[in-house]
Amino acid sequence: LAVENYALLRRLWTEDVVDWQGKYRTPLQGFTSTPRPLDGVAPFVWHGSIRTPEIAEQAAYYGDGFFHNNIFWNIEHTAQMVNLYRRRYEHYGHGQADQAIVGLGGQFFMRKNSQDAVNEFRPYFDVAPVYGHGPSMEDFTEMTPLTVGSPQQVLERYLGMVEHVGHYQRQGFLIDHAGLPLKTVLEQLDLLGEILPEMRKGYAEGRPAHIPEAPTHASLVEKARVAGTLTEHRTVGVDDVTGQSPYEAALKGAN
Repeated sequence: LAVENYALLRRLWTEDVVDWQGKYRTPLQGFTSTPRPLDGVAPFVWHGSIRTPEIAEQAAYYGDGFFHNNIFWNIEHTAQMVNLYRRRYEHYGHGQADQAIVGLGGQFFMRKNSQDAVNEFRPYFDVAPVYGHGPSMEDFTEMTPLTVGSPQQVLERYLGMVEHVGHYQRQGFLIDHAGLPLKTVLEQLDLLGEILPEMRKGYAEGRPAHIPEAPTHASLVEKARVAGTLTEHRTVGVDDVTGQSPYEAALKGAN
């Protein structure tokens, strides 16, 4: 279903009128999808998966990003999935395996003092449906990326992911888990903010120059412009989040 739907989505992004018939949804006849992609350039897509090799294969086939959930499985499983994606990315001619665009999930509970973190999080862990009635919190944190401790412990554990999956472009975190109250979630965000500069610095250290950053809309527009595939009839504009369209700015600069 995911493979078929995504193949259709790409056609809807790149073709003005689509005739399509598949296995899992109603056929389309003379269908035009609106609104069209900004600047006529489809967004960069991350394909997320926990344990489905077909999703890693799909991401590699299109040269898209692969985001591994990395929450409930051991790091060996995560590395196996990421390495599959990297090999197939290279197989399809998008670049070297280590240049594939990878993201990882993660989860933590932090307090300044590690024992305070353990004591405070345990009652939530023990009754949360997704955690409770299974391994102890100590076993779960050993077997999975869940890290309960001090900010330094969280920092060191997630910087260590590079040793298992190679250099990667995105690290996401699940913070509002296990029924934590809003006040506590916001405190977790504050603590993450304190270690974020060091985390970014750590991920950047030792990264070879040939390993790219994850594409942005602006970089995709520029790539299309250089390739001569940027179409001037597409709608352009300004939004209050990203500002002026890079394509519109380029057009104004040329006039």
